[in-house]
Amino acid sequence: MTPNAESFARWLVIGRCGVLGIYALADGLVYLSEQTDADWVLRWVIMAPTFTSISCVLMSVSYLTFRRRYQTICTLTAFVLAFAAFIIVASFPDWVGLIDRSNPSDDVRIGGPATFIAVAALAVAILVARWVFRKGRPLLARIFLDGWR
Repeated sequence: MTPNAESFARWLVIGRCGVLGIYALADGLVYLSEQTDADWVLRWVIMAPTFTSISCVLMSVSYLTFRRRYQTICTLTAFVLAFAAFIIVASFPDWVGLIDRSNPSDDVRIGGPATFIAVAALAVAILVARWVFRKGRPLLARIFLDGWR
């Protein structure tokens, strides 16, 4: 990558992630302030940290790109993708309908599959993080040769 293209891509990522982070935070706070129903406390307790964490991840990518900490960006990407994989695999019993078909007296029968799915969710999250490290670090090293600080 030529120095001009590298600099342009770097500043494009810095600007794009910074603006998206600020937009996500501002839009979330505007959404929360417009709610007038009785569940406003619950919305602020659950939704405000969600909007804040999304915007913090985006602004972290912007800051780390500005500081040329590309290896930390790889770690952050691995964490976010592992968390997403964990959520997807952990919600699998609800998609299949395993939770809907069980009643409180069947807690013993659902314990085995639920334990297996929880362990599988952790294993998938670890494998996703490992894959991101194996594929992402050489890719970043090839694109930004001098960025490993």
